[in-house]
Amino acid sequence: MNSVAAVGFLAFSIYASPILVNSGDAVLGALLLVFCSLFVIAVAVMAAAAYRRSFWIEDGLLWRRGFFRNKVYDLQFCTVSLKAKSIGFAGSPVPVLVISAPNKRAVRLWLRNREARFAMLPREQIYALADLIASARSRDDKASAVAQSLRYLVDSAI
Repeated sequence: MNSVAAVGFLAFSIYASPILVNSGDAVLGALLLVFCSLFVIAVAVMAAAAYRRSFWIEDGLLWRRGFFRNKVYDLQFCTVSLKAKSIGFAGSPVPVLVISAPNKRAVRLWLRNREARFAMLPREQIYALADLIASARSRDDKASAVAQSLRYLVDSAI
């Protein structure tokens, strides 16, 4: 409902701005146009962030969707850690897998679906991720602990 009201106000602002500018109230018309521009930019940034949140596993590699090309993370060469991130003022912390690759910025993989009221990702996906981490970094105790924590997280959520 809030998004419908926001889009309605945006449409009204786009319609009313030229009328206000031509009727002599240029300041209000200009403010409405600035608001519309900022609103469109904010929606575009949120859509871009949602687009880049897609990950998948293929051929033993972790892939992340990008705008111009997809990024690949070979977990044999990445540092993996499990953290909790608070969202807003209410609610429990959300588990986040942080993947740091050489010569790349660290990437966060949310283990709860932000579009579905932070419901836990499906059990099979988290197990596949834990298996990938365990097999790619079998000699690394920290990575093994992260994989075991992922499995425990799924088993304790049920």
